[in-house]
Amino acid sequence: NKFFNIKTIFRRKKSGSQDLPKTYSDDFKKHLDLRFSKYKYSLNTNGKKYLGGVMENKNHIIIINGSPRRSKNCSKIIDNITKKLDDNNIKYEVLNIYKMNIDYCTACGYCDRKGKCIIKDDMTPLYDDFDNSKGTIVVSPMFFQSISTKVKTLVDRTQAFYSSKYILKKPSIDTKKERRGMFIAVGGQPKYENQFLGGQLVMDLFFKCINTKLIKNVYMSNSDEVPYDENEEFQRELNESIDNYIKEIKSI
Repeated sequence: NKFFNIKTIFRRKKSGSQDLPKTYSDDFKKHLDLRFSKYKYSLNTNGKKYLGGVMENKNHIIIINGSPRRSKNCSKIIDNITKKLDDNNIKYEVLNIYKMNIDYCTACGYCDRKGKCIIKDDMTPLYDDFDNSKGTIVVSPMFFQSISTKVKTLVDRTQAFYSSKYILKKPSIDTKKERRGMFIAVGGQPKYENQFLGGQLVMDLFFKCINTKLIKNVYMSNSDEVPYDENEEFQRELNESIDNYIKEIKSI
């Protein structure tokens, strides 16, 4: 059944059942196993239950890797980010979304009526993750002057947040909590006017949907000729931007 509820899955696993929906990817099944382990651990330590996709450690940073290519520019940028977060003891979760089963929004209108998405897949626990996060960083290559297909798919699925806030007036995300966002885009061509505008327009709406203040956009051009490893000017800009982002995170 595609519409399994995450809480139901946890209850079934608690009772010994190992069956999971076939629509869930192998990586997400491992993700659920990890969360269930944290859930069992929490019951033995402080009595708290982590259900419905809520991470054990709240106030973490979500880092979205929007590239389908492994060990290339976006991955190396994220490696730099995570190292700085580790150095500052800031918790984070990296989402390699091209390995995740996130289906397209079909504009079915369910979230307009219920305030949540009817599709149950790897996106399902991310709604709680965004709610419990302290910030989100999106790293994406530019495809035809916009973000990658998979990032756009994830963004479209946050329509559930939009509907709950602006249509139903019953937000499914904490609108009073402070969060900070950053968008990092990598373009293969040399720099030209409005090179990143298409992606930026989408990101502006995305961060509004997840109630996160977008504080910085960082753009890298000409990656086809000068990759991240060789682009010292961009590395300096990125390091400065990450340092400022960390200061913002620590301030809230």
